[in-house]
Amino acid sequence: MSDTSALEYRRQHPLALLLGMGHRLLGVTLIAGPMVLLNPAVRDVPEVLVPSVAVMLVLLVLLPAGLTWATQGVAIGHDALVVRSGVLFRRTRTIPYGRIQG
Repeated sequence: MSDTSALEYRRQHPLALLLGMGHRLLGVTLIAGPMVLLNPAVRDVPEVLVPSVAVMLVLLVLLPAGLTWATQGVAIGHDALVVRSGVLFRRTRTIPYGRIQG
């Protein structure tokens, strides 16, 4: 299968986006949470910085999950399954049906 541009690519279900966000949010919470709670210097942080830090954490969670979801696609061709992914470096993988095992 040489021409993959004519195929109709499908994205993952939108719930996969929520799962990716939850996974990243859990990771950020488990890593940053104890660091913030156990640090005595946090009590001296001005209240003005708290919303900006919250926005930065949300962006750290939402942006990667959204980009991953938006840039991945799968197409079912006549003789192969085609998987496309990547933001800066696009990668197209063609998997012949004979190589897929159930």
